[in-house]
Amino acid sequence: MNYQFLITLSISELIFYPDEFEEYHEAQAAVRQLAEELGIDFPMTEIYDRYLKMRVNTGDVLLFRAGSGKNLIVIDTYREPYDQLNVVRFGAQIAGTDERLPSVRRLFRELHDGCEVQIRYEEGQGILHNMINPANYPLDIRMDPYRYEQQLKVFGG
Repeated sequence: MNYQFLITLSISELIFYPDEFEEYHEAQAAVRQLAEELGIDFPMTEIYDRYLKMRVNTGDVLLFRAGSGKNLIVIDTYREPYDQLNVVRFGAQIAGTDERLPSVRRLFRELHDGCEVQIRYEEGQGILHNMINPANYPLDIRMDPYRYEQQLKVFGG
């Protein structure tokens, strides 16, 4: 059985600027460690850079799978028209019997608890089902007068 995590947070919480006066940025340490623990090549800085350039009312669900097993990382990059915090949903899945589960749990709690604005934290079984199920896409998102057909884009595995 798989165990899943999902947090809702500002995308800027997933990025670290070593020098606040410079443009250089990298994935937050907990994000890098999560990707390493799960065995996934997760391009957080590229996702962040692309997200900041996207128009409002766009953004797909990006699913990154490990080369083997059921491990995955997922991020919903949809930009709501009225969102002022650049909110995304960021999640992962790991086998419930995997010895790395306590480490992954600790890293997700660390990410959530360190957020300037704590929005939502979930963990358990089946919480990512709707988000990672290809049968749910394209997903028609309507916010008058806006409309967008969100796609699920799968990488790796």
